[in-house]
Amino acid sequence: LFHYRNLIVLTALNGLQVPAERPAAFDDPHFDSRGYEAIPRKLTDRLVGDKPPSRDLAIAREFLHAFEPSRKDLGALEKLIGFCEAKGIQLIVVNMPMNHYARASFEHPAEDYALYLNTLTALTERHHVPLWDANTMSEEHAFADDEFYDLHHLNVRGAERLTKLV
Repeated sequence: LFHYRNLIVLTALNGLQVPAERPAAFDDPHFDSRGYEAIPRKLTDRLVGDKPPSRDLAIAREFLHAFEPSRKDLGALEKLIGFCEAKGIQLIVVNMPMNHYARASFEHPAEDYALYLNTLTALTERHHVPLWDANTMSEEHAFADDEFYDLHHLNVRGAERLTKLV
């Protein structure tokens, strides 16, 4: 729902058809047989003092700017829900883990994240679709900085653990 585009979102916005016009990077998604890119790098190895590199913060600010729910983005998710219902597919929406540095980089961290989560929760409840939130797990199961390779992507260790949890 954030203004962040990947192949899944572009496909949903294009009537669940892979768009003919798409960035070339989408033709080489880098995923292995487990469904994710096995990146070993750790965010904790790249911290400058107690902060992530300024480049990572700038990228997070560019992609995770203030959340504004758009009818187009919400409609794409509703279209995906309808597609799954029609095909008898049990859909579960997963709110992916987000590093605390990424959340802090929002324009209005608490307000933006609350609006995003409330919007997602209302949509999934309206359609009776389970929502699993990887950000509200117990402290024992929460994702640590060394399970991310940057501010909002899991590394191989985090991806393996998330796969087991899902």
